[in-house]
Amino acid sequence: MSFIEANEKIAEKVIGAHKAIEKAVVGGYKATEVAAVTGFNKVSDKFIGAFFTRGDETVEEAKARMSAATAGSESPEADREQGNS
Repeated sequence: MSFIEANEKIAEKVIGAHKAIEKAVVGGYKATEVAAVTGFNKVSDKFIGAFFTRGDETVEEAKARMSAATAGSESPEADREQGNS
């Protein structure tokens, strides 16, 4: 076996190891991301359910109502520019 062949074998093993590490790191990041987003959504839903629902309204209905109300109103900056503080 020549020096070049030995280096190519080593390079293949190193590339394989790097790919395995990459897979593990990316998998760990994705799991962390999913857990963070899921946790945030649970807390958000509990908060909306406790403070913003009206009567028998569901959390989804409250979110839709608040989203529609927000989309229909102008931004505070636009009010200030028009002199409507």
